[in-house]
Amino acid sequence: MNQIQFDETMDCQVSLVYNKLNDGYRYDIIIYQPLKDMYYINAMCYAEESLNQMCPNIGIFDDENYHLKKDYVNKKEGFYKGIQLSGIVKMKRKIKLYISYYTDIKRTKKIEKYIEVLENEIR
Repeated sequence: MNQIQFDETMDCQVSLVYNKLNDGYRYDIIIYQPLKDMYYINAMCYAEESLNQMCPNIGIFDDENYHLKKDYVNKKEGFYKGIQLSGIVKMKRKIKLYISYYTDIKRTKKIEKYIEVLENEIR
């Protein structure tokens, strides 16, 4: 079995916030403040609670383009201030995040990262 190596560095900020629900928590993974341009972003998070639960994701099953660029927002062109992935869990835990993106609009260099995010941790 292959062991995934989790990255310690990111080209943007990533944070995890929990909000209490009646029977659990809603979590929000927020991807924002890019240090480098990030084009055609795909992201998925996984809470390891149930194999039957859909993993929150962007850019994988939809036709939208998601980009992050420092100090630039233009939603018509797919440039956002940040990206949020939300899910529901029974208890607070580490959330695993897979993110891939290109460093240029022509898609010549792809970056893939696997990270674990803890509550109130900014990566």
